[in-house]
Amino acid sequence: MIGKFRGRVVVVALAVIAAGCGSADPEPLPPAPTMIPFSGDPFIETGIRPDPEAASEAGGILLQWREPGAAELDGASIGAYIVYRSDSTRPDGSPAGFHPIASITAIPVGNDTTFSDTTAAPYVRYWYAVGAESRSGGGVGPMSDAVAYTLSVRPIPVAPIGQLDSIDVSPLRFRYGPPILGGEVAIHLYRVHPDNERVVLDTIWRSLGRGTFDDPTVAYDGPALTPGAHYRWRIDKITSRQPIGNASSWVTFVAP
Repeated sequence: MIGKFRGRVVVVALAVIAAGCGSADPEPLPPAPTMIPFSGDPFIETGIRPDPEAASEAGGILLQWREPGAAELDGASIGAYIVYRSDSTRPDGSPAGFHPIASITAIPVGNDTTFSDTTAAPYVRYWYAVGAESRSGGGVGPMSDAVAYTLSVRPIPVAPIGQLDSIDVSPLRFRYGPPILGGEVAIHLYRVHPDNERVVLDTIWRSLGRGTFDDPTVAYDGPALTPGAHYRWRIDKITSRQPIGNASSWVTFVAP
């Protein structure tokens, strides 16, 4: 009798455990992240915009979003972000046909997260949205609002590059290609650490100029350059129809 009773206790206990496991609530799905739109200003580098670090010949589109805060998560946790893209629209102009193009593991450092789409082609309007996947892998929450950007042809920095002679800075002119018809160009110039061009020491000069077809140059009218100092610069192509444009890669030179 005692053996049978103990056996029944074991069976009942297992049943209780199984019932408890089955009744556990699944992890809630995370809410949608918040996409950061194009700022409209080439010198306010936030939101969706061209990526100067892209290795692709065509460049890339850089996305930026904010992850949900603790109050918004309300017990949910994020294991990855799913990036969606669309290049088609409905008759009313809203984007349609989103499909995932990347899964990014969420790293809890800061609130902003970015992704560079280096598969984007020039003169195609792309729409992007992001969803957050639960850390348990139980599913992906709702997509964020969509943001759009279109790449133009990528500018190519021609000069100044490398060690300059005094004749190169009399006067200093930034030259680029291919020639740009219409719109504007924006120059970014920084003084950088000689051992690491990514370590910015000073913002030296930033300037807007009209893009031209015959003379793709921008004259330098900033402060005097420091002899022997290292500088890096890039040129952005922008238009009055936001958001469309592109950014060259970074190049460096050493002042004479």
